[in-house]
Amino acid sequence: MSRLSQAARNGALAAIGLYLISTSTVLVLSYATLHPSTPTVEQPSPLQNLITHLPALLGAASRG
Repeated sequence: MSRLSQAARNGALAAIGLYLISTSTVLVLSYATLHPSTPTVEQPSPLQNLITHLPALLGAASRG
């Protein structure tokens, strides 16, 4: 394989790699903006939900 064809192959592989990295970065960032990981006021976290329901759950377990 000549040096020119090897350089062309390496350049093509680098371009494909750069395309894949940039595409995956854009997809991750767009997913992160559409689905925020922090819970909002309308959507409490599972731990907060458990804390609010824990007294009722413990009361039902002790009576049952």
